Amino acid sequence: MYHNILETIGNTPLVQIKLPTPARVYGKMEYTNPGGSIKDRPALYMVTQAELQGKIKPNDTLVLPSSGNMGIALAMIGNLKTIEWLLLLQRKHQFKNKYFKSIRCRSCFLCPSTTDQNDPKGYVQTAVRLAKEKNAFLIDQFNDTLNQEAHYHGLGPEIWRDTDGCITHFVAAAGTGALCRVLDVI
Repeated sequence: MYHNILETIGNTPLVQIKLPTPARVYGKMEYTNPGGSIKDRPALYMVTQAELQGKIKPNDTLVLPSSGNMGIALAMIGNLKTIEWLLLLQRKHQFKNKYFKSIRCRSCFLCPSTTDQNDPKGYVQTAVRLAKEKNAFLIDQFNDTLNQEAHYHGLGPEIWRDTDGCITHFVAAAGTGALCRVLDVI
């Protein structure tokens, strides 16, 4: 029995995938996390670490540049921990705006779409600026090493445990590059 949904993050199933190859191939079913993606892991880890370090507390405001899954994870976490959050989306993701508002995003800002994270009008630099202006805490999934540590302390050991330490290859798609720390464990 769990006390809240956050306790169900991680320990996702490792399932064999039948492919026409003699190798045994497995997939980690990260979509079974309550927010529906692997981003639940670093979102919870980064918020928990910030709480432990006294950087955030209930009713504080978090600022996040996101294109989706990290925002969904933080909305779920924020709702349970009574944390307000401001989300910055690129204009090309504006179709997600209604969804984010439905899951208690107090403010959703649409920024010009750009591939340059240093563009002052882009969603990343706008988030940095808003966090300073509002004295809010910036969840920086792109540069915060806690994003990587979440996988080092969670996903990596799970894969090692579930394979009895018998893993020869690891393949992953990683939006913010955080999965590189899984290799440190494996």
